Amino acid sequence: MSKNPDLIFPSNSKFQSVFEIIKSNYHQSISLKYIAEKLSYSPAYLTTELKKHTGKTINSWINEYRIAVACKELLETDKLIEIIANEVGYQSTDYFFRQFRRHHSTTPHVWRKQQRK
Repeated sequence: MSKNPDLIFPSNSKFQSVFEIIKSNYHQSISLKYIAEKLSYSPAYLTTELKKHTGKTINSWINEYRIAVACKELLETDKLIEIIANEVGYQSTDYFFRQFRRHHSTTPHVWRKQQRK
């Protein structure tokens, strides 16, 4: 796993502006509507184009970036998992755990221990 969460985004993508907004705002509440408004697109257009060209939705990219940042924090710090979840933008620790398990098939605690070995 890369220690640089920014490497999850495709390089030379026509959606660099979308990814920049995600990188700048992942730690707070961020939505398709917010990103579409910032870029002067309709949410429907942005969803369709992003999904067509990357195979993922805005929410998928947001969650993937948040999980990548959380992994970096899990590796590099001894912060409590609940603190990391909050810092990367999850208002619910339970939702963070579900997303983390979806991406890594294990809990953040077990993942941290395995990666540090």
